[in-house]
Amino acid sequence: MKESWYIKECRKVTTDRDYVILENSEVKRKLDDILIKSYWPHIQNYCNKTKYILPFEKNKETDFELSYDYTRSLSFMLFDERIPFFRGKVCVSLETWLLGSEFFLGLPKETEPDIIFEILGNTRFVGNPPKLHIYKDHPSYFQITFNNGSGKSWVGTEENEVTEKIIQTIDVNIMLYEFVKHKMVNRDNIGEFITKAYKIYESY
Repeated sequence: MKESWYIKECRKVTTDRDYVILENSEVKRKLDDILIKSYWPHIQNYCNKTKYILPFEKNKETDFELSYDYTRSLSFMLFDERIPFFRGKVCVSLETWLLGSEFFLGLPKETEPDIIFEILGNTRFVGNPPKLHIYKDHPSYFQITFNNGSGKSWVGTEENEVTEKIIQTIDVNIMLYEFVKHKMVNRDNIGEFITKAYKIYESY
């Protein structure tokens, strides 16, 4: 009788950990192949055509993602020199796929409080509002993070649809970064900034 996959995984457990994650090796391999072989090359090729830095990873790794269904994820970031401004994540299970993104808006200490309040409390972002962090020893004293994502069933989904969504998400986040790269967000452009920032949400 063929031994069950979870029995094989249990045999690998050591006593130096306080928890155990059992993964079906065949499903893990299948999901990792989707991420590494189907989507990672598109992400690399597209990001390398931009002027921003995608850290080179010869042996790209995936991660276990805590979810209702067994899910694996692949994360990537874009940098402008040493400054990260975008993180993307592609998650897949046998049933669904998910795409998430984070945009990091850095603001100097001199930023007017009303500008920060308008970004954090704008009604367009109700339901998934941006989050504020303060870094006292960093040029970007304030950091506002825009976090968003969505997904759907594999049923009726073509592989290129996911690829197009990934590229669209990269484009929108680069567009927003380039808007703030050489200018402070102030009273004169706060409306235009919020309109552009909302495109992150619309892209899903």
